[in-house]
Amino acid sequence: MCLRLGEECFLISRNEMKRIGPPSSPSLIRSRTVAKPDLTVHSPEDGIAIWNHRDVLSFFTNTALKVTPQSQIAIFLPCAVEKPYCVSQSHRTYFYAMRDLLDDLDLYVLSEPMTIVPYQHCDEYPVACYDFPPKPTILTDTSDKIFRSRLSTWLGIFLPHYEQRIIIYRDSSAGMHYKEIFTGSVGQSGAVNQGFDEIICREYSDEESRRIRCGLRDILGK
Repeated sequence: MCLRLGEECFLISRNEMKRIGPPSSPSLIRSRTVAKPDLTVHSPEDGIAIWNHRDVLSFFTNTALKVTPQSQIAIFLPCAVEKPYCVSQSHRTYFYAMRDLLDDLDLYVLSEPMTIVPYQHCDEYPVACYDFPPKPTILTDTSDKIFRSRLSTWLGIFLPHYEQRIIIYRDSSAGMHYKEIFTGSVGQSGAVNQGFDEIICREYSDEESRRIRCGLRDILGK
């Protein structure tokens, strides 16, 4: 357990991750959290200002940029409306697909404004306490540039650690948004090997989890 700025938070373990899902069932390991007012985006102006929130910057600098890779495979997922991410139907769909592979993966979440979240930190403040809807009425070119700049910095450092990189995203406007952010940031990262695989999620269901699982096993040769 860790304490930060008065918030109680927990690191989610790989064993807990294995207990997530199926998506047709309720979350068994976490309760939904409520966004803090100063971490809630209501306007395009909020969507720019939040990137410079003290605790958002601190997380990126002191946690995301100091993560230690644990495997040779990185999986990247979009964030979710519900916090922590693991209670959302989207992430339960992904986790149920990965349940037999989790010991061999490092999981990361692409997020405005957190940039990138190592999954084990998804319960921490401020990760579990923000609300930034990726809507056209909220997103701006300035916010997009900040996101890509920070993510490309992270990718330039950590992408070379991984032999295989996979992004899983929903076939939707929000899913495509994160895929495009990721693709553009990989290109800006300066990493020598910029290759990655994609799996597109069609819906959030037990059946789709099984299809994604087959896709992952094909990519990973397992």
